[in-house]
Amino acid sequence: MDENGRYTLPAEYVQAVCNAGGMPVLLPPTEVASRNLLCRLDGVILTGGGDVSPKLYGGNERHIALYGQSAVRDEFEWRLIDSILAYDIPLLGICRGMQLLNVYLGGTLHEHLPDIFGEQLPHRSDKPGPILHPVSCDPRSRLGGILGESEFEVASWHHQAVDRIGSGLTVAAWASDGVVEAIELAQHRWCVAVQWHPELPSAGNRCQEALWLGFVSACEHYNRHNIE
Repeated sequence: MDENGRYTLPAEYVQAVCNAGGMPVLLPPTEVASRNLLCRLDGVILTGGGDVSPKLYGGNERHIALYGQSAVRDEFEWRLIDSILAYDIPLLGICRGMQLLNVYLGGTLHEHLPDIFGEQLPHRSDKPGPILHPVSCDPRSRLGGILGESEFEVASWHHQAVDRIGSGLTVAAWASDGVVEAIELAQHRWCVAVQWHPELPSAGNRCQEALWLGFVSACEHYNRHNIE
């Protein structure tokens, strides 16, 4: 919810799903039971946004760089992940969504990347909007198979990232400074999370379009009637 009391989501997410042949449904953080939502859906995208609360991973709650925290959103998406993993529902995590997935599975986060990695490779611009930088992807990973490329450029807009990897997750991509750029859960039907924003350059960017097409295809093959 923004400062005007409105629920908002950047339109690029909606357009990226539509471009890939999907039908987007926006879910505001509420007290509605996640099962009641998920039995109507074929997949879930955990989008970018404000910082995940350090309380969830034992981090520094007073770090000066923290912003946009929402206990309501954290709790809502935590419950969503709980059901998504239980029912093997296709999941695409983006930026904050990747971070929360990692924390849910017992991992931790770097509260502020410049503290650890410096500014040699910026992951967030001083100006409004994303910054571009290269990423390397493991060609043996699920993500590598989807994208069909091991080196590509991404739109980056974050100051936090995965530190300790959560249980069952594997690293699928990384930046040249060592920042983890993608993780995936092998034992899940389709669970891929990226630190960059694939919705921003999706139009005309074949590599990023492949990610959206791969996700929507997984949703098309999911039988939501398995949720009892």
